Amino acid sequence: MSRGLARGGMLCMAGALCCTAGQMIAARLAAVPAGLFPALQPLFTVLAALAGYLPAIWLLDRAAPAKGWGRAPVRRLPCLLAALLGAAALGSLLSLLLPGERAAPLPPEGAMIPAGLLAKCLLPAVCEEWIFRRRMLPLLAEAGASGAVAGTAVLFALAHPDPRQAVTALFAGLVLGAAAWKYGAGCSAVLHLCNNLLAFGQLWNPGLGKAALAAGMLLGWPVLVVWLVKHRPRVSARLAGALCHPLAAGGFALYLARFIWNITGGNA
Repeated sequence: MSRGLARGGMLCMAGALCCTAGQMIAARLAAVPAGLFPALQPLFTVLAALAGYLPAIWLLDRAAPAKGWGRAPVRRLPCLLAALLGAAALGSLLSLLLPGERAAPLPPEGAMIPAGLLAKCLLPAVCEEWIFRRRMLPLLAEAGASGAVAGTAVLFALAHPDPRQAVTALFAGLVLGAAAWKYGAGCSAVLHLCNNLLAFGQLWNPGLGKAALAAGMLLGWPVLVVWLVKHRPRVSARLAGALCHPLAAGGFALYLARFIWNITGGNA
């Protein structure tokens, strides 16, 4: 492993941990005014969500080169969105194998609706793509396309404390990373925002989740299969190299440790 790649890997891991810790603290801060100043709850929700990303943004902005935002390819977006739904559907199905049940959150009301759109949809799409794709991909570029995409996907999953969300984020992160690598972080941000809006809409209409799962299996999986078959020799060689890379092994070990900690109730 080159010295530059080792440094980039350490910075990426530190950024992912900062993002995870920031979001966990932000969730606690957002609930502070609920009993004291209910009228300030929407404002606190947005500010806390933004503050949760600032440590990772500050860290990576000081040390990492930036990948261009690029332009979202309008003609490719339907296929890319289908691939994202397919990856998310695969992650959702695999997450059903995990023990325990996750309580469905209640839909927000009143002023919490626009606050939720900002805190749960727009800010994560922009900030997480800024952190994991626009900053981390260049840091891992020496590992090749597959190594950089796989590495950022694992770290993206690590930043989701909930085990079920982490599994889905792992597969979705592969598609988002591939889109950002080829078309720029602006493309992955648009895809991320569409996915977040769909998840936000499920709070009022759970049928959207079933529709997204069906669309992922019927439309997304064929797109993923066609892409893998078309790029099979190149992907298999790069992926094999990426999986054998010490950086990938370290990131995956870190992810597994966090994953097992959550399943065994360590975050309770």
